[in-house]
Amino acid sequence: MHAKVSVIVPVYNSRDYLERCLESLVNQTLPDIEIVVVNDGSPDDSQTIIDRYAEAYPDKIVSLSKENGGLSDARNFGIARATGEYIGFVDSDDFVDLDMYERLYDKAASTDSDIVTHPMTYAHARRRIKGYFTSALNSFGVSVAESARILAYANSFAVNKIYRREFWLRHGFEFPVGQAFEDSAVIYNVLYSANRVECVNIPFYYYDRSHDASITNTMDEKLFDIFTSIDSILTFYRSKPEYPQMKDWVEYVCLKHLFVRFDLIVKYDDKAFVRRFMNAVYEYLNRMIPDWRDNYYFDSARMRKPTSLVTQAIRKNPRIALQYYTAPRGVRQSLRRNMARYLQLREGRKPTVAPANVAKRLEKSMQSKRALVRAEGCQVLVLVQRLLAEAGLESFADSSTLRGLVRDGELEQDLTSIDVGVLMTSPVDALRVRTALERFGFRCAREYFVQGQPRMAYFRFAGITVNTYHYRTDGDQMRKWTFHACCKPEDPSLRRSVIEMVHTPITETTTIEVGGGTIRIPANAERFLEETEEVYWQRTEEHWTHSHSPSATFAVDGGDYVTYRYAAGFSRAGDEHLEELYEQFYNHELAERATVDQDREVLRELQLLMLEILKEVDRICREHDITYYLGEGTLLGAIRHHGYIPWDDDIDILMTRPNYDRFIRVAPGVIDSGFQVEHWGLVPKYWSAFVKVRMLRDTGFYQSTITHLTERSGPYIDIFPLDSVPHPISPEQKRQKKLFNRYRRSLSFKSGTNTPKVFKTKLTRAYSRFVTIPHLYKMIDRTYRMLEAPGNEYLVNLASYYSVANQTFHVDMYGEPRYVQFEDGEYPVPAQAEDILRTVYGRNYLKPPNIEQRKIAHGWEQRVEGTDVRKPVG
Repeated sequence: MHAKVSVIVPVYNSRDYLERCLESLVNQTLPDIEIVVVNDGSPDDSQTIIDRYAEAYPDKIVSLSKENGGLSDARNFGIARATGEYIGFVDSDDFVDLDMYERLYDKAASTDSDIVTHPMTYAHARRRIKGYFTSALNSFGVSVAESARILAYANSFAVNKIYRREFWLRHGFEFPVGQAFEDSAVIYNVLYSANRVECVNIPFYYYDRSHDASITNTMDEKLFDIFTSIDSILTFYRSKPEYPQMKDWVEYVCLKHLFVRFDLIVKYDDKAFVRRFMNAVYEYLNRMIPDWRDNYYFDSARMRKPTSLVTQAIRKNPRIALQYYTAPRGVRQSLRRNMARYLQLREGRKPTVAPANVAKRLEKSMQSKRALVRAEGCQVLVLVQRLLAEAGLESFADSSTLRGLVRDGELEQDLTSIDVGVLMTSPVDALRVRTALERFGFRCAREYFVQGQPRMAYFRFAGITVNTYHYRTDGDQMRKWTFHACCKPEDPSLRRSVIEMVHTPITETTTIEVGGGTIRIPANAERFLEETEEVYWQRTEEHWTHSHSPSATFAVDGGDYVTYRYAAGFSRAGDEHLEELYEQFYNHELAERATVDQDREVLRELQLLMLEILKEVDRICREHDITYYLGEGTLLGAIRHHGYIPWDDDIDILMTRPNYDRFIRVAPGVIDSGFQVEHWGLVPKYWSAFVKVRMLRDTGFYQSTITHLTERSGPYIDIFPLDSVPHPISPEQKRQKKLFNRYRRSLSFKSGTNTPKVFKTKLTRAYSRFVTIPHLYKMIDRTYRMLEAPGNEYLVNLASYYSVANQTFHVDMYGEPRYVQFEDGEYPVPAQAEDILRTVYGRNYLKPPNIEQRKIAHGWEQRVEGTDVRKPVG
């Protein structure tokens, strides 16, 4: 039988990393895997390591050797001899998560995709940055011709993808031999040729960048090969019929590949070489991409950090860039820091300063942690042990957590974290620990190493810190390692020391019932504690730490650690077999809070009031032949829940501009006396950029942000206009959205509702101070209609907080409304409602988000009857 996936591993002088790489591959959870290891004439003893693994895993390892020809040649050599349904690539100095190829193959098989990609973990010397595709997930699942944005996120790495082998061979793809930047020369072209590109949003692959500094020692003329790679991309895509629609994204990836080299060459001492390369870049751009300064790469709206804005501004100006990138490091840092500070001040933000009363703040934080551990610590401990057991790992309560459970039958009152011991039997068990917890939603904060081996890690979940200690058995002894900032009294120099602790082996574990949960502890728990703490475990010792243990030995050489940083969008993997456990945990957590059920009842009361308003609007529209559609979260609720999204606290409906204007003219004269149509032409001191229909009777619900403007601040529904535009997306439409947001911020500032803390530019702030509210209404209305013209085939909801790219649809997608169930009635939705939801919320729009993401958004409060108490809803 052929393997499901063949992984090709070129090897050249990588003996220091090769075992780590191969361990992560031979232990993959996908059983039908072929690991094609190609020794590319490596002069070190890498072949000895390869032979050892080939002997130990003959059914998985295929050992091949060839004369040295470079990375591309070794990959091509391996591809020709691979037999798997899909192929993948791993560089021998990197490693991967143990479930990587199973998850990628399952996605490929279920979607019949030629390519499946995933984000990367960038493993630097002291930190690991885990990237995510969250903001671009909607772009995947189609071909590059349909969604060119895929190019920017799938990127040029060959290693973070699997490819259908038949597809690769049919197109005759090969990596260019003897050329640097071989990935970018071919992978973008491969992406275009695929029937679809799917994504698994987990950063499985650990791209080792700890030795990136070597670029300063190996800089040579091969750097200029980047132009050959860019030529390959531009030549390929400019020959395609879809190029006009893909142009911006194709040129974006070219700019990214050119400018990222600036971050590398700036470290090089030969400034003449640096100038020559930079001049070549700008000459190439002016010749091949004349309008490069107008590309999305330089769009300030996507820059979140002031320092990034400064960097982009520098790169946009060749004269300044040449001076900047050849200046001493201190000068560059000072310039970027001062420019970033200037941007912060310009936007109205105060520079960050150290908070006052640090000690008090720290103590308050510690009190909060203690309270949370007392309330939820046992349940988190049960959860961790169950997750580790499902990963095949035996664990037990450890250290201070175990001490309280054995001595007092409960957790100690001053605990700020939970301690868990894990019995390690394999070199990849530490990876199993991290994967098991991370897939559920835990974040690894820091991982500690002794002599390059992971010995301890701590995680955070639901506000609680969990320390995992790795126990390794060696004959009649068991060892664990802890890391402390404290020192031995007789030797103050031992700070941040590694403490090695030796125990009698734990041969079996047992369970105890605590706090309604079953917790696993060592069967010889009391003996274990005596070895660790002598008699002190039987009484509270305020300052006891591992360094006081009679079994502790301070390591002379110390240890090291890696910190983890999770990019925006991190979430659990959403495995179906863990859904029940996830729901159980959160149901327990919510059940412990007495107000939750009451809050749900209060929210439901608010939803029913808004439903009354919707029924009145529906009556008016039916009687006066006004077409409308359920929109935004209300549309999602109608399709997914046949009613409200359970945690939603508003109703949104959409009307095309003619129907919207007609509703404003007709509704005020025919609406029931218990409701009011609100619009700047109808209500004094109005504060919104679109129509609201509000309930007038006193319901007890209100929004505090508008109580100073009106006596009527109760429940309402929003009505958004759909305005016509000529294209699905265009620079003019982006400018339209930018202007609209500016006027809306100014209106909020003038009316005093949700006063913005930051204005984007001095011009906007100054404009807001001198312009009148009536003028703002006029400008908002003009901006709505600025692209309106006969023959426009697209409609945009400009007032949505989503981007115009996710809110612009062909008129046929709205078309003749169809009726679906919403609560106790049927209401109109767009003709192609599912396609609209797929664009706005992603392909998995029918799947509810994680429980911790289900939040009430609009700041509703309720007056408690007979009192002055005001209680937030949710």
